Amino acid sequence: MGGGVAWDLASGNYFWLNESAARVAKVLLTGDATDAAAAVALAFGLDEPGASRLVTSVLESLTPAAALSPLPGDDFPYRRHGGGFALFYKDRPLLEVDEGVHEVRWRQDVPCPLPLAFTLRLLSPKALQARGALILHAAACARADGLTILGGASGAGKSTTARTLGEIEDRRPVCDDLVVVDEPSLATSQPLARIEAEAAIYRWCDDAAEAFRRDPRSSVALAGLTAAAGTGATLPLARIFVLSAERRRGSVIERRRVQVDEALVQLLSMVFLGGDDRTTVSGYLSGCARLAAAIPLFSVTVPEGIDRLREAFRSDLEHDVE
Repeated sequence: MGGGVAWDLASGNYFWLNESAARVAKVLLTGDATDAAAAVALAFGLDEPGASRLVTSVLESLTPAAALSPLPGDDFPYRRHGGGFALFYKDRPLLEVDEGVHEVRWRQDVPCPLPLAFTLRLLSPKALQARGALILHAAACARADGLTILGGASGAGKSTTARTLGEIEDRRPVCDDLVVVDEPSLATSQPLARIEAEAAIYRWCDDAAEAFRRDPRSSVALAGLTAAAGTGATLPLARIFVLSAERRRGSVIERRRVQVDEALVQLLSMVFLGGDDRTTVSGYLSGCARLAAAIPLFSVTVPEGIDRLREAFRSDLEHDVE
């Protein structure tokens, strides 16, 4: 059963559509809702009142309240700024990136409670994706057959689960928050990730913060950040587990493998979105679609609490097989 993803370039929101809604959405791109109702009536074999109701239903499903990627509501949102974009602290630009995504500047006059190096960590995945990289907001553990990726929203327990998983069966945590996908490998049947890139990115953030402290009016080239993201060894991506704070319950590990279309939507929730142009959005979708087709993705329920989590992993020795 097919479906699709609709992307609002103005807001950055995206929406999962079932097969019928996806067909209607394609018609909507060709004209206004009145024309669409007639076209949908022809395409679906409906009378025009029925087609009009279907069009209205699809339009209502594309409201911001139904979005899978609501605009950030925290104190550090990304926003378009001065032709490029900026990481804001509340309503003021703190770190500014130029239109070509070549360099970053620090607004020293904006008071911020966080260390400068940490705010650069917040900026770095967005800047990297704007420069063409594909970064997953996820933790990862390594073993002989490759990486187990642990994704999910903030608070889902990615890092805790990765550390606990690292205690079991010779697995080791290699990434805590950022997984850098090796771009050339996306064209193959075995995508890879750079397991040393996260640490290199954070070192770049420390060095950039020091450069700004020495000369607050300077700019720092983002080419060094891209070089850091391309650092070190690679391992194949073996499987992706998606966690949720709402699914932390019980005493056993539960896994449900999802189909490719649902996997695509899950992966979109793990990348650092923010693009509002067709080229950037196409890059996001293309990279995530290739991952969804190549790597098995599971929706996973795990117990609450480290002790229960550890015991569940120990009693479920097959928890991460395909």
